[in-house]
Amino acid sequence: MTVTLRITIPLAWSGLVSGAVLSFARALVLEPELLLLDEPLAAVDMRAQAAMRKEIRDRIRNAGIPCIVVTHTLRDALELGARLCLLEEGRVIADGTPEEALGTRENGFITSFVGPGVPERPYTPGAHYRS
Repeated sequence: MTVTLRITIPLAWSGLVSGAVLSFARALVLEPELLLLDEPLAAVDMRAQAAMRKEIRDRIRNAGIPCIVVTHTLRDALELGARLCLLEEGRVIADGTPEEALGTRENGFITSFVGPGVPERPYTPGAHYRS
């Protein structure tokens, strides 16, 4: 089977970002059973993060490959994940849809992760959240 993947990298993106896009494309071409992304946007500057986040989300969904995204950023978790699993000191403290995982503010870690500025409300796909 031949797989063709076309990715356009804007000239304004840094070499680091274009390298990340290329690495991501290489991983998708292999058609893995599971994709693990460890802090995929950590080294990307703030200006490029929104575009990269959308690109990653769209590519993952279009490829239909299950993906685990490890992140410390609430925005990345909400915009990339259909399910969230929050870990505190290596233990799962919340798991489920964003609404289920973040809806319980009884745990101080969840409150500190979500922050006081994010209201307790259902997650709306495509909405923009502060991280």
